[in-house]
Amino acid sequence: ASFHAGWKLIAARRFEELAWAAAKSIEGHLIAGKTNIALVAQDRLAARRARALLSRFGPSLRIRDETGWKLSTTRAAASLNSWLELIRSPKEGPSASALLEFLQNPFFDISYTLQKPSQACISLIAQLEDILIASQAKSGWETFRIAIERANAYAVSSGSVPHASLLELLTILQGNQLKLDCENAYALLQANLQEMGMAQELEKDSAGKQLLEVLKTFDLGAGAYRQVAMRLPEWLSLLKTVIEEASYQEVGQQAQATLSILPLSSTRLREFDAVVLVGCDEQQLPAFSEPPLFFSDTLNRLLKASTITAQYIQQARDLSQLLVSCPHVDLLWQSKSKSGEPLRPSAWISRLRIHLPDWPTLEAKPDTHSSQSRPLQEAVTTVNPDIALPISMSPSAYKALRDCPYRYYVRSILGLRKAKEFEEGFDASLAGQVLHALLKNFFQALKTEEQKTHSSIH
Repeated sequence: ASFHAGWKLIAARRFEELAWAAAKSIEGHLIAGKTNIALVAQDRLAARRARALLSRFGPSLRIRDETGWKLSTTRAAASLNSWLELIRSPKEGPSASALLEFLQNPFFDISYTLQKPSQACISLIAQLEDILIASQAKSGWETFRIAIERANAYAVSSGSVPHASLLELLTILQGNQLKLDCENAYALLQANLQEMGMAQELEKDSAGKQLLEVLKTFDLGAGAYRQVAMRLPEWLSLLKTVIEEASYQEVGQQAQATLSILPLSSTRLREFDAVVLVGCDEQQLPAFSEPPLFFSDTLNRLLKASTITAQYIQQARDLSQLLVSCPHVDLLWQSKSKSGEPLRPSAWISRLRIHLPDWPTLEAKPDTHSSQSRPLQEAVTTVNPDIALPISMSPSAYKALRDCPYRYYVRSILGLRKAKEFEEGFDASLAGQVLHALLKNFFQALKTEEQKTHSSIH
């Protein structure tokens, strides 16, 4: 048949060569004037590497990744997750790391939250971090307040400006609504995002816009489940599950060509000018998913569910349809494994080669550049007479100078030290708060019991 004239079989020895060969194939199709190209990711790792190599084309090539770039891996989702972790914290308060992680996320607008000029909020979060680390306030709203009040008292006594806005910020963050049902849960979340200035910042980000669209699916105020009460952990778990399953779609610009990165199953009933299929070795083509726990292949066959044989048949049909419908198909595979053992092409490709004996296998060779090396000339350094040299030096400083001159310069000359962090170990402050709360509840209940006429403690 004449339709196989556009098929290319390309073998690469190493992983990096495979990714470069895929990028070169796509580049060749772009030079030939192809505008709708597909990269079929049988080898997802090689496809990701090829995608990174193709980023040098910039906005002229629009890349649509359909292989499952999860929305949960974006910066916008991480910022929302930091707020959800803050809400999930116990009544006594979150850990200092969870609090600082939320405050340092790029979508949190502290000036909007405090309703103050941005100039007045500069370095406010850094000051809070320094206060919490200096006092080792690891968790609990009350612990944080005591640390800030102590720092404010010291600032007043030393004649500096106290941090009054920090207490106001803690009050705003602590005021979370915990009683939820399907009718008000979405409204409360939107109110929180508005209050923190996150909704406005998420609207400016492409991933943030998609995240807000996903959150709109939780607006059940007009549905049949609006009166169903929900516990906070259930609501947060449902929210994270839906975000985890959502895929992030890149917002493309006006580009000259489009590259779609997709699995083999997504090529059905679609037309492309050219296709590059990476991962055509015997280990990855055909591919199959392991049956879930307690569901063997035999049980799936009895239940008329998807079996390994059915997956093989469907993939064979998808590959056949792709080869027939697309005029240009490049089949790439890695000819050697990580251990150096040879890898053969897929058995399906071997069967095609039996019927096409003149079908050549091209060896992917990286571009080589020859040049004449020039020996380096030894640099001659001269000491600036204006630089203040140390009169004496300790043995440890001399050792640091021999090991790493830059480290000696930073530590001994500039006097910089590593920033302090929270010490690992038992949090005595939180344990004390919990113990005081338990004793308070116990003695209040004891007094109430004593006032009863028929109490058993009399």
